[in-house]
Amino acid sequence: MSMHAHTRADVVPLPILLWSTGVWWILAMDGRRMRLLVREGRNGAFHEAIQPLAEEDERPVAAIGSGPRHARFETLERAFVERVARRLERFAQRDAFDHLAVFAAPAALGVLRGALGAGALRRLRFSEAVEIVDEPLGRILERIGLQA
Repeated sequence: MSMHAHTRADVVPLPILLWSTGVWWILAMDGRRMRLLVREGRNGAFHEAIQPLAEEDERPVAAIGSGPRHARFETLERAFVERVARRLERFAQRDAFDHLAVFAAPAALGVLRGALGAGALRRLRFSEAVEIVDEPLGRILERIGLQA
């Protein structure tokens, strides 16, 4: 489903959106892992970024949280997603990408929606609550309607 309030009839499928020129980033994530697929031009192929959204100035997520294990785990997941959102905003401010699509586990997508900055939100074209981060690259591309 699109990030914006749309009815099912007016949501443009991602493969059609991908005809837009510019740099596309497709983010697949949950509360612990993320993968970033990048396409540089309209006719280019998506490739997986080796060190996605790397920033040196972040403290390790594992250093956050105390208390019962479940609460600590939720705190770690929220911190991870919020860190990804901050990094996306930094890269958006540098004009590193023109278009963003997000495929995330439902809880992670909810946190990400609330944490994205204005620059990343302006570039967000599509989002869907789906767990695909652990799937092979070819299967991810197939599931989002692209050729492997």
